[in-house]
Amino acid sequence: MICVEKTVLSRLFRLCLSLISLILIPGAGFCQAGVIIGFGDSLTEGCDVLSGGDCGWVGGTGYTGELESLLTSNGYNYNVYNFGKGGETTADALTDGRFDSVLNETCNQGAKYILLLEGTNDLLHGASGLDVKFNLGEMIRKSRDKGVEPLLATITPDPNPEHSYKNIPLMNDYIRALAAEKDVVLVDLNSAMAPYWDTYTNPRACYNDLLHPNPTGFDAMAAVWYATLAELLPRPLTWLHLLLKTP
Repeated sequence: MICVEKTVLSRLFRLCLSLISLILIPGAGFCQAGVIIGFGDSLTEGCDVLSGGDCGWVGGTGYTGELESLLTSNGYNYNVYNFGKGGETTADALTDGRFDSVLNETCNQGAKYILLLEGTNDLLHGASGLDVKFNLGEMIRKSRDKGVEPLLATITPDPNPEHSYKNIPLMNDYIRALAAEKDVVLVDLNSAMAPYWDTYTNPRACYNDLLHPNPTGFDAMAAVWYATLAELLPRPLTWLHLLLKTP
């Protein structure tokens, strides 16, 4: 009994030291936040965002803010940065250097994951689905070269009949094949959200079209990302776990 009590008291002492270090040294210990990068076009940027400097956009109604809230409320300690850019194609992101620039941002050093959702604008401008697949493959390669693991999303619907030539179902088949070829985790946003797309675009969002989700839709998108991340990230430590943790 005495040995058990001493062990618990020892662990409690270490916990107290950790708490003191967090007070005296902001960001120290187990409370230092990890980083997840949201990368893509306006489906990542969202609506009404504000300039946030080196750490992407802030505010607005993109999925990143809700995803960070979901992670926080479930005990995960991660900043989710919004690096969406409205109208961007995968070709733009690579040829103008933005993708490299985002990976090299100071706030993204040591990032755990980058969430890739891009390609619908390439299709809008008549690009080949195979070209988009190649470009996404380059993003996967570049991410891993920087030590950041990519998660690859299928493209959400665009039911505008004038955009039927985009052939999003075929593009998503290419994306699923790419995920399998590169051994990348696939986040099938399209399959999860397509059945409810009318709700996610009515009422209309700031783009006033059928492509961009409203706040309800962006929240649903965040929930799909969260469900995948919760399977990948280490389970959060509770105070009890910290207290009873074996040295």
